[in-house]
Amino acid sequence: MRIIITFSLLLLTNQAVAVTAEGLFREFDKILKSCKNIGFYKCQGRYFQGDNRGLFHLPIEKQKLKLTEEKYREFIEKKSEDGVKVSFLKKTVNIDFKLEDKFDIEKFSVDNISGSIQPLNPDNTLFKFSFKNAPPIALVNVNNTYKIGILPEQEKEFRKTDDFKRSYIFRLKNNILRYHMKEAEMLKYELETLNRNVSEAQTPIMFVLEKGILPDFAKDFMSKKTMKDIQLFYINLDTDIKIINKIKQVHKL
Repeated sequence: MRIIITFSLLLLTNQAVAVTAEGLFREFDKILKSCKNIGFYKCQGRYFQGDNRGLFHLPIEKQKLKLTEEKYREFIEKKSEDGVKVSFLKKTVNIDFKLEDKFDIEKFSVDNISGSIQPLNPDNTLFKFSFKNAPPIALVNVNNTYKIGILPEQEKEFRKTDDFKRSYIFRLKNNILRYHMKEAEMLKYELETLNRNVSEAQTPIMFVLEKGILPDFAKDFMSKKTMKDIQLFYINLDTDIKIINKIKQVHKL
């Protein structure tokens, strides 16, 4: 398929190599396909510039939670000599999300480009791609390597969407599992304690998502923490260092 982009100027990189609009799009397309292949969470360190993620928050948080849930299952199996018993699982609050990566990169195909690729700085290291049915995305040249950049206004717009709310909940559950795995490891908790702590943390989330409908055994958990409590405690615990420091603070270690 021939790439047709209404941007005919020749652009120069720091290597003094001529780059056309077609060449820029190939770089952009290559990044998207690579991220779709390995997952947006795994690729973001290499292929994203800055802290903004825009609409990529959702596939990133999905993959991150999926990987954490796998580690959590392995953690439980390792701690249990006889395996997880049915009676143990019956009293577990676990929000089961569908975490398949359904992110559609076709909306960023060449056929959906709208208008020209716009250089955003005099150095020709920052370019804006506009699309017919998707928000604009930036391509950034960092030390002669191209990365995706999310424009601040697009980050702001995405944070108003339902997809951002979903990605927020995925992140919240991810942090809950990571925190309590590390807590159980450091304090040598038994499975019952780990299960109770994880269930207590997830119950307010389930209460909100299920519009107040909870299994009877979970209602006791609701009296302990509110959704606001859960958000304030867990949402920023996204690194091992933060988690360990929080555990030390809570348990006065």
